[in-house]
Amino acid sequence: MKHLHLALPCLLSLLPVLCIAQSDATFGKYESFSEKRNELRAVWKSPLQGYVVDLRERNTRVFHLTNTACWLDKEIVELAAEQMKYVRIRADQQAVKVSSAQDASETLLVRLDGLPPSCDRAPDRSPLAAFDALDQSMLELFAFFSERKVDWQKDVRAARTALGREPSESAVYEAMTKLLTSLDDPHITLQAKVEGNDRRTIIGRGATLTQLRKAFESQSNIKSSAEFYRNWIQATQRAVSETSLNGKGRVALNNTAYWGISQNANGDIGYVSMTGMSGFTRSGETEEDIEAVNSFFDEVITACKSCKAIILDLSQNRGGDDRVALAVASRFADEPRVAFSKQAVSRNMKGDVQTFRLAPGAKARWTHPVVLVTDSVTVSAAEVLTLSMRVLPHVRHVGATTRGALSDALGKSLPNGWRFTLSNEIYKSADGEIYEARGIPPTERRVVFDPENLFAGNAKLIGEIANAIRK
Repeated sequence: MKHLHLALPCLLSLLPVLCIAQSDATFGKYESFSEKRNELRAVWKSPLQGYVVDLRERNTRVFHLTNTACWLDKEIVELAAEQMKYVRIRADQQAVKVSSAQDASETLLVRLDGLPPSCDRAPDRSPLAAFDALDQSMLELFAFFSERKVDWQKDVRAARTALGREPSESAVYEAMTKLLTSLDDPHITLQAKVEGNDRRTIIGRGATLTQLRKAFESQSNIKSSAEFYRNWIQATQRAVSETSLNGKGRVALNNTAYWGISQNANGDIGYVSMTGMSGFTRSGETEEDIEAVNSFFDEVITACKSCKAIILDLSQNRGGDDRVALAVASRFADEPRVAFSKQAVSRNMKGDVQTFRLAPGAKARWTHPVVLVTDSVTVSAAEVLTLSMRVLPHVRHVGATTRGALSDALGKSLPNGWRFTLSNEIYKSADGEIYEARGIPPTERRVVFDPENLFAGNAKLIGEIANAIRK
């Protein structure tokens, strides 16, 4: 999953990745937010993400706002500060665009005369009020009811009627879970303390992960689903190493990458598997992850000097950060190209379309044949990498359709303290296609993980791809 953000995700313009947001001449140059804070002492509304940011006092306050309610969120203030390091101020000073870095994705804030009246009132913290707040937040901010083929308002009416006038926390949580699960969106989550117990709802696993979950539940030796998942990753890596890498596969990037060279008299082929788009370093900082992944591909490209092709395997990649995805794709870029665009939307307005490009940099690049492998596990930032790789003429896309969840997870809370995330960004491929909900289909469909033999993994397909390249 992509990292959780207060507002629009920040995609740094770190060379050789170039990020260009739609230009607006009425907004000034980038300035330090902290240095301009005195001029920004006002109440600001984020119309595309449903926030109100109160900067009038020394301590920033952040509220969640819908058409029917408003409530304070103390837990999100630190995250808000991280997303407001830079600011561009409109000439009339009635609107600003904030970001975490210069030339990064920007969030529009509009000046208000004061707090909306609903923010000055104590919110209703009852379970039923939380249900209504979730309903209204989704209705105003979620972008894909049509794509997900859900009649949200009809389903909400039925659920609310069934709850009655004074439902329990447990009943409300179950009703929310049912509603959100119907959307089958892995970027929707729900976390709560329900009658003293921690609860969490995970949605939209996809075909392969659903089969893996069934395999976990059918055994009793491994008690942790996380450990079972790690074992699956390791088993598939061993299978690829034994069948294609002469037993010399190796881990990298804090165990999130696995790679090697398939050596053969008919030609060598590089293999790189990435299981995430973040977590490459102990710090977890994206800038350090980008440095680490660039060092990794320096090694891979050097080792592959005599290779006929590189297989880039994203079939077990569950996402992370778009900035990392763009950094990876840039190492394969042959010339400047549009990679994708995105646009945040709400029920009342649409944000600027922001276009992201790949540009060859000074670092060594691989511009020879690449075979990109995906599966239903491939999601989020891994799908962003898939979009970015598909614009390159030397890349062939093989495997199964990706999950179809590209929008970042927009973090929200409810008046009673429960937290959830939703999707409100529309990503488009370079040729204008929207793959949310339906996934990105490969040009060559192949079975990646056989449901009857999940732990043998994708070794069979990787071997077949290597043999086909050699022929």
